Amino acid sequence: KSSYDAARSSFSGLLIPGTMALLTAFVGFATLVLIPIPMIRELAITASIAGLKGDPGVSVYVASKHAVIGLARSLMKETGPLGIRVNATAPGEIDTSILSPGTEKIVEQQIPMHRLGTPDEVAKIIYVLCTETSSYVNGAEIHINGGQHV
Repeated sequence: KSSYDAARSSFSGLLIPGTMALLTAFVGFATLVLIPIPMIRELAITASIAGLKGDPGVSVYVASKHAVIGLARSLMKETGPLGIRVNATAPGEIDTSILSPGTEKIVEQQIPMHRLGTPDEVAKIIYVLCTETSSYVNGAEIHINGGQHV
């Protein structure tokens, strides 16, 4: 496959999902800021390990996840004075129905724990980010990837 074909495939296959991921995050945050909900003081947005690095063939997806992390960082500064904390999670390979072909090789070669993460492990971190336990955590990117990012 040529570089042109790979780029074309990446853009055509991921442009809409990547754009939707960013748009969904932005609309959610904009709604919260424009229509304040007094009881909400913690936001945890989910990006991806792709937002921390680059991968070939999925450039639009990677760009959307970098954008989600940038959005979380900027919103943290904008909503901090309102008493709202904003953090991002960056899951890696998680055992879900959307795993890509070749994931087994990634797990064996790139993840020091040599296993997939579970949705429950991600949910528990998000839960902690939305509780008083993490009351001084703001603007963080929490890596949930078994050490894959190192």
